[in-house]
Amino acid sequence: MKIKQLLYAVLIFNFACYLTNTYAESIDQWTLPEGVIGRIGKGRASEVKYFPDGNRIAIACSIGVWIYDLQKDEIVNLLIGHTGPINSIDFSPDGKTLVTASDDNIAMSWDTDTGQHKASFIGHRDDVNDVSISSDGNILATASDDDTVRLWDLNTGEFITVLGGGHTDNIHALMFSPDGKVIISGSYRFGNTVCFWDVNATKLIRAVNDEEHGVVNVETVACLPTGSIFATGSRGKICIWDGRTGELIQNCKIESRLDSVYSLAFAPDGKTIASGLDNNSICIWDVSTTKLIKKLKTERTIVSVTYSPDGNTLISVRDDGTIQIRDVASGRKTKTIDDFTSNVYSVAYSHDGKTLVSGNFNSINFWDPITGEQRKTISGLFGRVESVKFTPDGKTLASGDAQYGRLWDVQSGKFLVSFAKHAGQIFDIAISTDGSMYATASLDHSVGIWETRKIQQSIIGVRLNKLSEHDDYAHAVDFSPDGSILVGGCNDNTVRVWDVKTGQLLNTLEAHNRGVYAIAFSPDGKTFASGGYDGSVRI
Repeated sequence: MKIKQLLYAVLIFNFACYLTNTYAESIDQWTLPEGVIGRIGKGRASEVKYFPDGNRIAIACSIGVWIYDLQKDEIVNLLIGHTGPINSIDFSPDGKTLVTASDDNIAMSWDTDTGQHKASFIGHRDDVNDVSISSDGNILATASDDDTVRLWDLNTGEFITVLGGGHTDNIHALMFSPDGKVIISGSYRFGNTVCFWDVNATKLIRAVNDEEHGVVNVETVACLPTGSIFATGSRGKICIWDGRTGELIQNCKIESRLDSVYSLAFAPDGKTIASGLDNNSICIWDVSTTKLIKKLKTERTIVSVTYSPDGNTLISVRDDGTIQIRDVASGRKTKTIDDFTSNVYSVAYSHDGKTLVSGNFNSINFWDPITGEQRKTISGLFGRVESVKFTPDGKTLASGDAQYGRLWDVQSGKFLVSFAKHAGQIFDIAISTDGSMYATASLDHSVGIWETRKIQQSIIGVRLNKLSEHDDYAHAVDFSPDGSILVGGCNDNTVRVWDVKTGQLLNTLEAHNRGVYAIAFSPDGKTFASGGYDGSVRI
């Protein structure tokens, strides 16, 4: 399960050009890529699973997988190797192997004792959203946004086959039955299909679409510890299925048909099933009667739930990455782990190199780039802060969130003004070299050009122009050094060039095969570069 983000939450920064001294190794220096000497934050948690022994948990994050010892109450390892966020994890039956699925289109296997990388499973053309291991520990199944389920030899890493033809859109979830004979997979968006596969024959048993049973946006699947009874969680529905035939057995009734089920987990005894919903609750159902036994209110949407091996404890992950541990019998929270809530959407260095700023969810953090110490936090923003930029004088910070472009006093962290407003997420902000103008790229398909003006004791933001020629959302902008030209990158695969003064469209460039997510001018203003989701950089 994964919420797609337009900018990978980069939490690893190379400070070599700013750092001349060395310091003792800490947990934040574990398994850093070559050339990187510091890490800020642990990333945002997306899924948690118990080790089979019940003493440790694996926490899938935007930067890797953290291994947490519940007995010692501490981090004991970090598995890092993917170049994208981790979407899902699964253990082999003997607990010796952990498999990860990532946005980098790859699945990987790891030795749980040593943390060493064992194999990479390469072949998907898009994000790998889920992984599942057969009960004999020999076969790995992977689900991807490329609309396919692939089977692999877990021990050798060799590709076996594709289970294709059942889905027509992104596959978000899959799982083996306990006997290893059946795989269930669920797709999202336009596909809205639940597929049941015969593993031995590698053929489709049945495909159930949304028109047949109203299954919309399948986010998660689960299976009874014994037998071939599966559950799927989707918008407004928890469905219980016979995996051998693909027949619907019964439904658990959700309060609202608009509420989405993001995670499901059967209790080890198979008598109950826990669900994490986007209505800020965890619901526990009786499997035999499908009646709601218990509803636990949470502060935010729950994206992952998992039972301990003994069934006495339930761990949940909120959509902000906070991990909460509950006693199942009482529903009482026994522990909260909030070290995995940081999800960085944008970063910027101060001009003197002494401060690093990160744009997070609903907040902006200021860090010491040498020690990794967090100096201060600005709260009160709305949604993802996809862009942070220092003004040329270094005294002001510009940020873009779900709708607004805002300015902040760097020294005090005081809010100054909302200089821009869009009808959707602001993905990028550019500031002219003289600091007189701001440009914003937005989900509402427009690029705005703005300035700030002082009126009496107040500062107001004024729109100078609105550039709306894009056919999709605008994702990147940059001014030429002299401020006369503005270049924008769009999700419609184009780069557009405007005259800043007149707002006239000067050129449309179609060099990329997918959306354009980054724009940067050379210092002399004679050339600019564009970076696309197709993996290419054009100059």
